[in-house]
Amino acid sequence: MNADEEDGTRNAKSTVALMAELSEVTNDKGLQFRLDAVTKRLGFERFLVGIEWKGPGGGRQFHISSGYSPQWQSRYTQQQYLERDPTVVHCQTSMQPMVWRNENFLSAQAMDILEDARAHRMGHGVSVGVHGKNGVKSMLSLARDQDIERNHLERAELIASAQVLSACAHLALLRIVGMESPVSGTGRITRQEREVIRWVAAGKTGWEIGRIMSISEPTVAFHVKNAMQKLEVKNRPQMVAVAFRAGLID
Repeated sequence: MNADEEDGTRNAKSTVALMAELSEVTNDKGLQFRLDAVTKRLGFERFLVGIEWKGPGGGRQFHISSGYSPQWQSRYTQQQYLERDPTVVHCQTSMQPMVWRNENFLSAQAMDILEDARAHRMGHGVSVGVHGKNGVKSMLSLARDQDIERNHLERAELIASAQVLSACAHLALLRIVGMESPVSGTGRITRQEREVIRWVAAGKTGWEIGRIMSISEPTVAFHVKNAMQKLEVKNRPQMVAVAFRAGLID
């Protein structure tokens, strides 16, 4: 491993450590403090995270934690942007990350929202939705003033990190609103599966993990598949988040 790779690994481990701290969050103040630290570590400036669930009477309930500026929050509310915001609509129906691009807002006839956000120095970002059990949904948005499309490698790393962070935030929000459920299958995770999860959390690809662990890429995929089944999750970001919560990644 060369010097650049070693620096990248150290930075990834530092980010993983910050994300892991979300598993200790028990209140909104702690969530905001830790999300702010991870957000800045990833190269963004602002965050917003929220969760939606059905209450006892069937009505929708929400819990939102925002690191957006008070000026933007006030402007967003006054202009009733929530009703037209394509990032919100997207995260309601998809778990695929949405990079804030002009075409997404133009097609939703909401370009004025993006232009207004840019005037508030947060017009570039990514939003990720998480869909859990019983119709529970959450959304994480990370924003900054600098374009994230300039470097394709950076964009891929940012999106991958945002997906893991959204899954971690989802579990933290479940705890805060009193809907946390026990984690199963952790006792059956093998040493190699744990190692693979740790490198997935660090943002490494299957090829990179295979190179680091001296195993083949198909073997990495095999370990990931087994770990996901044991932890009863649907994708890699959720696997990492549950592993944090269960203490499988230190």
